[in-house]
Amino acid sequence: MEKNIQTNTVVLGAGPGGYAAAIRLGQLGVQTVLIEKEKVGGTCLNVGCIPSKALLHASGTYASLQKKETHAMGLHTKETVINWSETIAWKDKSVKKLVQGVRYLLKENNVQLIEGVGSLLSPGEIKVIGKETVTVTCENIILAMGSSIVNLPAFPVNHRTILDSTDLLSLAEVPDSMIILGGGVIGMELGTVYANLGSEITIVELLDQILPNCEKEATRIVEQEFKKSGGTILTSTKALGVKENGKGIELTCEHQGKSQTLQAGLLAVTVGRKPNLEGLDLEKIPVSMEQGRIKINDSLQTSLPNIYAIGDLIEGPMLAHKATAEGILAAEAIAGHKVSREDIWAIPDVVYTKPEIASVGLSEEQAREQGYAVKQGKFPLTALGRAATTNEGIGYIKYLADEKNDRIIGATIVSHKASELISEPTFAIEMGATLDDIALTVHPHPSFGEAHMEAAAAGLKKAIHVVNR
Repeated sequence: MEKNIQTNTVVLGAGPGGYAAAIRLGQLGVQTVLIEKEKVGGTCLNVGCIPSKALLHASGTYASLQKKETHAMGLHTKETVINWSETIAWKDKSVKKLVQGVRYLLKENNVQLIEGVGSLLSPGEIKVIGKETVTVTCENIILAMGSSIVNLPAFPVNHRTILDSTDLLSLAEVPDSMIILGGGVIGMELGTVYANLGSEITIVELLDQILPNCEKEATRIVEQEFKKSGGTILTSTKALGVKENGKGIELTCEHQGKSQTLQAGLLAVTVGRKPNLEGLDLEKIPVSMEQGRIKINDSLQTSLPNIYAIGDLIEGPMLAHKATAEGILAAEAIAGHKVSREDIWAIPDVVYTKPEIASVGLSEEQAREQGYAVKQGKFPLTALGRAATTNEGIGYIKYLADEKNDRIIGATIVSHKASELISEPTFAIEMGATLDDIALTVHPHPSFGEAHMEAAAAGLKKAIHVVNR
């Protein structure tokens, strides 16, 4: 028997954007139903950000115990062994704990969770098919369905010899060799995991550089470190086809007009993600689209004012923290608060390679395209005391400022734990801070954070620990 529910707001999708929106709605006293077809926490928590970072940490720890940098500190181990099944179990336990935490928060904030496949019947009605069939009538809808893996017909994933990124998070054993098709964020991060563990990894990238959204100087450093770990990177290389043989797979490629065949035990296809728009019936829900994404206004509203869209469904980078921030804004808009997407325009981006790359605001190229005269301040980590004491001296911090008033408009960090360091320039951009504001902020010594102070000071030509040019 079909069940009928009436509520104020339905959130479709329980990923980082969806569950954050639902929790915030609950905090604001708005009656809310959250619908999820797979797992609470979405891709990020279950098969994305969290498990991949767990494996990066475990594999990086394993690799560090065997490297000469560790030996230089007088740390020697007779034998370092990784029990891969235990590593996977630890990763799964970490994910499960966080999922349970999200479920608890939903319950405590009076959010009704319905697990099943939701489909939109009209701008105010959603049908959910799960353990039972439920029709939910509502005043508002937040579309938060996230994204899914892009599949290439020429390289059909069979989850055995040809894998996708989800498969790489739970392999039964560490492969001897693997080719990764795609040198973007996903390919480079998961390639780093298995290179750390001793796998022979080859990255095949169609474009002329890996991590095409990062500045070239940063990607060169990551490429050098990846090659030091034994990995191979082939850029400007087009994959033509794949076939299985008795030992694994053969990948046919083309580079500068010449064909070559690569062999490995496995092929992983990591060429990006696409918005999950399949559940939208645009005849029943005629929201406007723009360049394959849902078009929204400054308050996250679609062309239908009671329907909001966030995260990977709308313009901008496909990042969990972007979706979370947008989910909170959409919830507050529904509750009657005045909101603006301009309040969250400074969204940091991080690649968890070795070293990590983090950036926020405008790149130098974007700044010049927008008419800025750019002032740059850069500080290499080789000159940083704390980096010298941790053997993590590879990389730099770079600030970009408007030459007219020294206001910070962008930053790039290439460093160990760049993901932790990027928050300071993000805050600086959000607050409209200048180079002087950072340079005059006393940072603890020794610390990685000092590099912020020195980079900002370098932009003013008054850094202490590098020559000002």
